[in-house]
Amino acid sequence: MYFSCHVLTRRIDIIAFKESTRSGFIIDPTVRFETDEEQPAEVDKEKKNIYNPTIPYYLQKYQLEELEVIGLLVGARGAATLFMKDVFKRLGIPTTIIPIVTLAAFKGSIALLKHHLYSK
Repeated sequence: MYFSCHVLTRRIDIIAFKESTRSGFIIDPTVRFETDEEQPAEVDKEKKNIYNPTIPYYLQKYQLEELEVIGLLVGARGAATLFMKDVFKRLGIPTTIIPIVTLAAFKGSIALLKHHLYSK
């Protein structure tokens, strides 16, 4: 019983929808060290497994008819994937934004590394 309650109240990073279509996306960007070509699909599957059970809650909360979960891998070393490019195109986000996103992830990774190396 406790697990069910926890799943329903899990917080999402991004929800994007058009009120006119009453459909949208739960988007969970995840920064990870890149390991292989299958990793973007694995992250997407992982996030779908986590957030798909929350869809009924968010459908009701935002009065939507349809939601899709997208797990979006952003490489810790600043790598962008074809999966990311396809998601951006699908959502109508200019792909020219991708270098900005990946640079921000890389800067964040460097800040974390600096913190771990030089903090007491």
